[in-house]
Amino acid sequence: MAEYLRDKLALARLTTGTAAVNAQIPLRAASWGVKFETLPQMRFFGSVEANTKTFEGENGGEDATKLRDRTDGRDIVVTGRKKYRLDETRFSGLHNALNVLSVAVVANAMKICSKRTRAYLREIGGLPHRLEFITEKSGVRYVDDSKSTSCQSLKAALGAFEAKKVRLIAGGSDKGDPFEGLAEPLREKVAFAALIGATAGRLADICEKSGVPHRVCDGMDDAVSAVSEGAKKGDTVLLSPGCASFGLFKDYLDRANKFREAVMEQ
Repeated sequence: MAEYLRDKLALARLTTGTAAVNAQIPLRAASWGVKFETLPQMRFFGSVEANTKTFEGENGGEDATKLRDRTDGRDIVVTGRKKYRLDETRFSGLHNALNVLSVAVVANAMKICSKRTRAYLREIGGLPHRLEFITEKSGVRYVDDSKSTSCQSLKAALGAFEAKKVRLIAGGSDKGDPFEGLAEPLREKVAFAALIGATAGRLADICEKSGVPHRVCDGMDDAVSAVSEGAKKGDTVLLSPGCASFGLFKDYLDRANKFREAVMEQ
């Protein structure tokens, strides 16, 4: 990792224009014993996290709110001004807000009009089946995360959404994953869960202990109906199984297609 970082920093040193650098990099460099030299062409951007020192300045750690290019996961601030909002795009989650911010910083450095950048950001989407926006119906967003085949990926997906705004479809074949770590994110993020497959019972136990309303469903059509019923404007119906697809589907692509078909038939 130290060698990798040195090579990346060499690119920044050789950049004649603007080098957009995540404000976490100086801290990472220090942790890996890599000398970090702040150069005039470097333009730092970063995330605003409460009580977190994210940017190593001359006087030690500095608050990321001092960065002129920053995001809190919702607002995208460029040159000290709120220019974009993540909910105006097809993306969600702090990691995607940082990705959008990096694009906005480069566009700004290239003097591309913010209206053009905003129009572009509204049209692009993520990779297929990885928190992929499918459609919106009556203010309810439908998101496909069929690539989520482990409890770790399910946990990460839930972190991309607001508290109690997720109506989740989860479950599948049992790989023996420890689901206990899902208790807190389920309690914080999920308003209702539709559970399918061999792991439905295990997930139902965790939902029960976490106080999450849930229902064991018979296949994708039943699950989509269950999560759509009672969904309110601002909610997100999320397919993020946290399990492999075997037993109910041919593969994760078949699972995603069945989800999309069921959503479009609602």
